[in-house]
Amino acid sequence: MIKLPSEQQHSDIFAHEYAFSDDERDRIHWRLGALLNGVMRIHRMAAAEVSRSVLRSNRLELTQHAANLIGDICGDWVKLSTNDADTPLEYIELALRTWQSPIAMHDKHDHFWFEFIDEIARLRFGDEPELLLPAPRPPGSHPQPAKISFRRLAALQWSEYLKARGLKPGISNSAVSLAFGTDWDAIRKWQRAAKKVLGEEYVETSLRHAGEGFGLQFQFPKYHEALFHYGAAYRQLLGLKLISYDAFLEATLGQDSA
Repeated sequence: MIKLPSEQQHSDIFAHEYAFSDDERDRIHWRLGALLNGVMRIHRMAAAEVSRSVLRSNRLELTQHAANLIGDICGDWVKLSTNDADTPLEYIELALRTWQSPIAMHDKHDHFWFEFIDEIARLRFGDEPELLLPAPRPPGSHPQPAKISFRRLAALQWSEYLKARGLKPGISNSAVSLAFGTDWDAIRKWQRAAKKVLGEEYVETSLRHAGEGFGLQFQFPKYHEALFHYGAAYRQLLGLKLISYDAFLEATLGQDSA
């Protein structure tokens, strides 16, 4: 006869199996503390009427802490997958509908996200975009003129981010150069070229906040891996020779410890 565990035993087993580790608890407490401190700091800044750019930077940092806190607590249970939808557009629609409430912060007067999600849902049925309508391009120009510019801007953002982490400029620039397969002398000139396509204000704003990690995606636990994938995407786009992650990691870790 199979003896099933009692309700209390089942609860104890569940609590033990899914309990947070000490490190996880420490990280959650740190996130929560950073979130609360950020809220108080923004209130003080707003009362002191600080510049819009400073307030924006702190608001973005606060938003990032809030998103990270949700991820730390819920883990993969709140992570949507492309397997949850049949097409990329359906996946985007599902993700936006799921996170619409926290994105809009329950603002009933914010109709933008409703209209945006509605447009995403209609695109796969052939509707012409309205909010996502591309800006006019000069006749005969490349159909995706911003793609390379965004990839190159990311290299400059990574350099700023690594320097903000405390890496010496020579080391950070070398790591970015290795990842993107391009000499740093060429990479540093990408800023001027990117401004011609993306606009001076956009590029300068992106680089100004790059040290905080805004504008960069970190799907990986270590920045080396994230930087490597950014560089690999650029190498692939330009048809440059790819390198292995192990080779990249060995080189960059050697630089970090130098």
